[in-house]
Amino acid sequence: RDELYVFAALFHDVGDAVAPANHPEAGAAMLRPYVTDDLYWMVRHHGSFQGYYYWHFLGRDRDAREKYRGHRLFGFTAEFCELYDQAAFDRDYRSLTLADFEPLVRQVMSRPRNFVPD
Repeated sequence: RDELYVFAALFHDVGDAVAPANHPEAGAAMLRPYVTDDLYWMVRHHGSFQGYYYWHFLGRDRDAREKYRGHRLFGFTAEFCELYDQAAFDRDYRSLTLADFEPLVRQVMSRPRNFVPD
């Protein structure tokens, strides 16, 4: 995966810190200056896709992501949740340390791609 994808994967849940109820939207807004439009869409909608794995245990519709079926980024977002977001819930998942990603994060954040005016 390219550096912007890795950056988006690292920070896709950043919205949880400020807006747990709508964290995908909040996180996507924070990442938008740094990521591609496709990655923005993925982060913006990943909540509905991640819900596939656990919402049925909470009495919610696990198939909420189906409303996006047919969108060109459906598979891209479903794959992200299956391969990377899901792994965050696995205590035994072996990952690099945050320090390993620091150079990448500094590089991406030093050059915003999209200026988002007020």
